[in-house]
Amino acid sequence: MAAAEAHRLVKMPEMAKLFSCAAARGLDLAFVSVLITGTLTTANVPASLGISTGDKVTMSFLTLPTAMDRVANDGSGVHVMDGIGAFPICNETFKLAVGDSGMKAVMGPAPPATELVPLVSTDTFLSVVSKRPVNDGMWISPSATVPKSVPLKMSGIEGLYGPSWDLDFNAVYKRGTIPSMHMKQLSAQTYGGHEVKQVFTLSTGFATNNVFEANIDSIEFEMPKEALK
Repeated sequence: MAAAEAHRLVKMPEMAKLFSCAAARGLDLAFVSVLITGTLTTANVPASLGISTGDKVTMSFLTLPTAMDRVANDGSGVHVMDGIGAFPICNETFKLAVGDSGMKAVMGPAPPATELVPLVSTDTFLSVVSKRPVNDGMWISPSATVPKSVPLKMSGIEGLYGPSWDLDFNAVYKRGTIPSMHMKQLSAQTYGGHEVKQVFTLSTGFATNNVFEANIDSIEFEMPKEALK
């Protein structure tokens, strides 16, 4: 899908120099807008919801402009350079819409931290994989380094489902598709059409109960002008 068409479907999140974002930890940042569009290939819902295959799914959110600095958890203090760039998401800005229906979702809290994964419980990441030995990719996950389900709160379901849903988004690309883990280079192009894996799912109840499956049409980034200088 062309970038212009995607913008007609949904407006990029408005960027602001000052913005309330828990992931920013109080820092004054210019955030990056992310827009993802897809087309439903499976829609296991009653006809009363007015959703069918071929309808569009749109996701939009803001991320921090730089990837998180990850340090090895073995006490060595080594900064991890493994081809994964994890950009913290402003959970408060996440929006998902299914077709022209009233079904819309926002992001719920990520799973709580554990001793093995001592992350703040509200952290969610858009992780970008570039120049690893096999494939490139992008995923949305409560883990910076592993694709996992993201809990969402769904509305407009007319009492047919509970509000707790899960998003599984893990796009796999041919090696060399993603030029860099730095946002300036990453945002220079739109992604879509060269994926090895191009399906994402929305489920409810348990992981294999997929209500929707969709092909990825495009992933776009929009950087603040001041960050491009």
